[in-house]
Amino acid sequence: MISKNELRKEYKLKRASLDENFRKLASEKICMSVLSQGCVKNAKSVMCYNAINTEVSLDLLMAKMQDNKTLLLPVTDISTQTMHASKLCALDETELGSYGISEPQVKDVFNPSEIDVVIVPALVYNRSGFRIGYGKGYYDKFFSSCKNAIKIGAAFSCQISDEHFEEDFDISVDIIVTENEIIYCTDNN
Repeated sequence: MISKNELRKEYKLKRASLDENFRKLASEKICMSVLSQGCVKNAKSVMCYNAINTEVSLDLLMAKMQDNKTLLLPVTDISTQTMHASKLCALDETELGSYGISEPQVKDVFNPSEIDVVIVPALVYNRSGFRIGYGKGYYDKFFSSCKNAIKIGAAFSCQISDEHFEEDFDISVDIIVTENEIIYCTDNN
Protein backbone atom coordinates (compact mmCIF):
# COMPACT_ATOMS: atom_id res chain seq x y z
CA MET A 1 0.00 0.00 0.00
CA ILE A 2 1.27 3.46 -0.90
CA SER A 3 1.82 5.76 2.11
CA LYS A 4 -0.36 8.76 2.90
CA ASN A 5 2.64 11.05 2.50
CA GLU A 6 3.32 9.69 -0.99
CA LEU A 7 -0.35 10.09 -1.93
CA ARG A 8 -0.35 13.60 -0.45
CA LYS A 9 2.60 14.61 -2.66
CA GLU A 10 1.21 12.91 -5.79
CA TYR A 11 -2.25 14.47 -5.57
CA LYS A 12 -0.97 17.89 -4.57
CA LEU A 13 1.02 17.88 -7.84
CA LYS A 14 -1.99 16.63 -9.83
CA ARG A 15 -4.17 19.42 -8.49
CA ALA A 16 -1.45 22.04 -9.00
CA SER A 17 -1.05 20.96 -12.63
CA LEU A 18 -4.63 21.95 -13.47
CA ASP A 19 -4.99 25.07 -15.59
CA GLU A 20 -6.23 28.11 -13.64
CA ASN A 21 -9.19 28.64 -15.97
CA PHE A 22 -10.15 24.97 -15.66
CA ARG A 23 -10.02 25.22 -11.85
CA LYS A 24 -12.29 28.29 -11.94
CA LEU A 25 -14.90 26.71 -14.23
CA ALA A 26 -14.74 23.32 -12.46
CA SER A 27 -15.11 25.04 -9.06
CA GLU A 28 -18.24 26.82 -10.28
CA LYS A 29 -19.69 23.54 -11.57
CA ILE A 30 -18.89 21.85 -8.24
CA CYS A 31 -20.57 24.69 -6.34
CA MET A 32 -23.74 24.38 -8.42
CA SER A 33 -23.81 20.61 -7.88
CA VAL A 34 -23.40 21.08 -4.12
CA LEU A 35 -26.26 23.58 -4.14
CA SER A 36 -28.49 21.02 -5.88
CA GLN A 37 -28.12 18.51 -3.05
CA GLY A 38 -31.27 18.16 -0.93
CA CYS A 39 -29.28 18.24 2.30
CA VAL A 40 -27.85 21.64 1.30
CA LYS A 41 -31.20 23.02 0.12
CA ASN A 42 -32.76 22.06 3.48
CA ALA A 43 -29.80 23.11 5.64
CA LYS A 44 -30.01 26.08 7.98
CA SER A 45 -26.26 26.16 8.66
CA VAL A 46 -23.45 25.27 6.26
CA MET A 47 -19.75 25.29 7.09
CA CYS A 48 -17.61 26.09 4.06
CA TYR A 49 -13.91 26.87 3.74
CA ASN A 50 -11.88 29.57 2.06
CA ALA A 51 -9.73 27.89 -0.57
CA ILE A 52 -5.97 28.07 -0.40
CA ASN A 53 -3.49 27.35 -3.17
CA THR A 54 -5.26 25.26 -5.81
CA GLU A 55 -8.22 23.95 -3.77
CA VAL A 56 -11.76 23.97 -5.14
CA SER A 57 -13.05 27.52 -4.66
CA LEU A 58 -16.37 27.81 -2.83
CA ASP A 59 -16.79 31.53 -3.57
CA LEU A 60 -19.85 31.00 -5.80
CA LEU A 61 -21.43 28.63 -3.27
CA MET A 62 -20.99 31.10 -0.40
CA ALA A 63 -22.27 34.01 -2.49
CA LYS A 64 -25.44 32.09 -3.39
CA MET A 65 -26.07 30.96 0.22
CA GLN A 66 -25.18 34.11 2.14
CA ASP A 67 -28.74 35.47 2.29
CA ASN A 68 -30.61 32.32 3.29
CA LYS A 69 -28.20 30.16 5.33
CA THR A 70 -26.01 30.61 8.37
CA LEU A 71 -22.57 30.50 6.77
CA LEU A 72 -19.71 29.20 8.86
CA LEU A 73 -15.96 29.02 8.33
CA PRO A 74 -13.34 27.02 10.19
CA VAL A 75 -11.08 28.72 12.69
CA THR A 76 -7.95 26.80 13.64
CA ASP A 77 -5.96 26.97 16.84
CA ILE A 78 -2.39 25.91 16.15
CA SER A 79 -1.52 25.64 19.85
CA THR A 80 -4.18 22.97 20.49
CA GLN A 81 -4.33 21.66 16.89
CA THR A 82 -8.10 22.01 16.99
CA MET A 83 -10.67 23.71 14.82
CA HIS A 84 -14.07 25.24 15.50
CA ALA A 85 -16.76 26.81 13.34
CA SER A 86 -17.45 30.52 13.45
CA LYS A 87 -20.29 32.42 11.81
CA LEU A 88 -19.42 34.51 8.76
CA CYS A 89 -21.61 37.62 8.89
CA ALA A 90 -20.48 39.02 5.52
CA LEU A 91 -18.24 37.57 2.83
CA ASP A 92 -15.81 40.49 3.11
CA GLU A 93 -15.46 40.28 6.90
CA THR A 94 -12.50 37.93 6.98
CA GLU A 95 -8.88 38.16 8.00
CA LEU A 96 -5.88 35.90 7.54
CA GLY A 97 -5.68 33.34 10.30
CA SER A 98 -3.62 30.24 10.96
CA TYR A 99 -1.77 28.81 7.97
CA GLY A 100 -2.64 31.96 5.96
CA ILE A 101 -6.28 30.87 5.57
CA SER A 102 -9.05 33.49 5.70
CA GLU A 103 -11.21 33.23 8.82
CA PRO A 104 -14.11 35.33 10.10
CA GLN A 105 -12.97 38.51 11.86
CA VAL A 106 -15.29 37.71 14.76
CA LYS A 107 -14.40 34.26 16.02
CA ASP A 108 -17.42 33.23 18.09
CA VAL A 109 -17.67 29.47 18.47
CA PHE A 110 -20.77 28.07 16.73
CA ASN A 111 -22.29 25.00 18.38
CA PRO A 112 -21.01 22.10 16.23
CA SER A 113 -24.09 19.98 16.97
CA GLU A 114 -26.18 22.63 15.16
CA ILE A 115 -24.21 22.41 11.90
CA ASP A 116 -26.27 20.79 9.16
CA VAL A 117 -23.65 20.49 6.40
CA VAL A 118 -19.84 20.72 6.32
CA ILE A 119 -18.09 21.22 2.96
CA VAL A 120 -14.63 19.66 3.26
CA PRO A 121 -11.42 20.25 1.28
CA ALA A 122 -8.76 17.58 0.73
CA LEU A 123 -5.78 16.66 -1.37
CA VAL A 124 -7.24 13.27 -2.24
CA TYR A 125 -10.45 11.28 -1.63
CA ASN A 126 -11.20 7.63 -2.20
CA ARG A 127 -14.64 6.46 -3.31
CA SER A 128 -15.48 5.38 0.24
CA GLY A 129 -15.29 9.03 1.30
CA PHE A 130 -12.00 8.91 3.18
CA ARG A 131 -9.71 11.83 2.64
CA ILE A 132 -6.12 12.88 2.95
CA GLY A 133 -5.60 16.50 3.88
CA TYR A 134 -2.45 18.29 4.88
CA GLY A 135 -1.76 15.88 7.73
CA LYS A 136 -2.74 17.71 10.91
CA GLY A 137 -6.08 15.94 11.49
CA TYR A 138 -8.12 19.10 12.10
CA TYR A 139 -11.18 17.91 10.22
CA ASP A 140 -11.19 14.38 11.66
CA LYS A 141 -11.07 15.84 15.18
CA PHE A 142 -13.77 18.37 14.30
CA PHE A 143 -16.09 15.73 12.80
CA SER A 144 -16.34 14.00 16.17
CA SER A 145 -18.09 17.11 17.54
CA CYS A 146 -20.61 17.50 14.70
CA LYS A 147 -21.80 13.95 14.27
CA ASN A 148 -25.19 14.95 12.79
CA ALA A 149 -23.75 17.09 9.99
CA ILE A 150 -23.71 15.81 6.41
CA LYS A 151 -20.11 15.99 5.23
CA ILE A 152 -19.56 16.86 1.57
CA GLY A 153 -16.13 16.65 -0.01
CA ALA A 154 -15.36 19.17 -2.74
CA ALA A 155 -12.69 17.96 -5.16
CA PHE A 156 -11.59 18.00 -8.75
CA SER A 157 -12.00 14.65 -10.51
CA CYS A 158 -8.22 14.18 -10.62
CA GLN A 159 -8.27 14.04 -6.80
CA ILE A 160 -10.24 10.78 -6.64
CA SER A 161 -8.16 7.69 -5.91
CA ASP A 162 -8.92 3.98 -5.98
CA GLU A 163 -6.47 3.43 -3.10
CA HIS A 164 -7.70 2.32 0.33
CA PHE A 165 -5.68 4.45 2.73
CA GLU A 166 -8.16 4.89 5.60
CA GLU A 167 -7.12 4.21 9.18
CA ASP A 168 -9.20 3.44 12.27
CA PHE A 169 -9.42 7.08 13.42
CA ASP A 170 -10.36 8.48 9.99
CA ILE A 171 -13.91 9.71 9.44
CA SER A 172 -15.37 9.59 5.93
CA VAL A 173 -17.45 12.21 4.18
CA ASP A 174 -20.96 11.27 3.05
CA ILE A 175 -20.82 12.71 -0.46
CA ILE A 176 -18.00 13.79 -2.79
CA VAL A 177 -18.77 16.33 -5.51
CA THR A 178 -16.43 16.77 -8.46
CA GLU A 179 -16.97 18.61 -11.73
CA ASN A 180 -17.82 15.26 -13.37
CA GLU A 181 -19.77 13.28 -10.78
CA ILE A 182 -21.43 13.05 -7.41
CA ILE A 183 -20.27 10.10 -5.32
CA TYR A 184 -22.57 8.92 -2.54
CA CYS A 185 -20.02 7.33 -0.25
CA THR A 186 -22.45 5.36 1.90
CA ASP A 187 -23.06 3.28 -1.25
CA ASN A 188 -19.34 2.40 -1.33
CA ASN A 189 -18.82 1.32 2.29
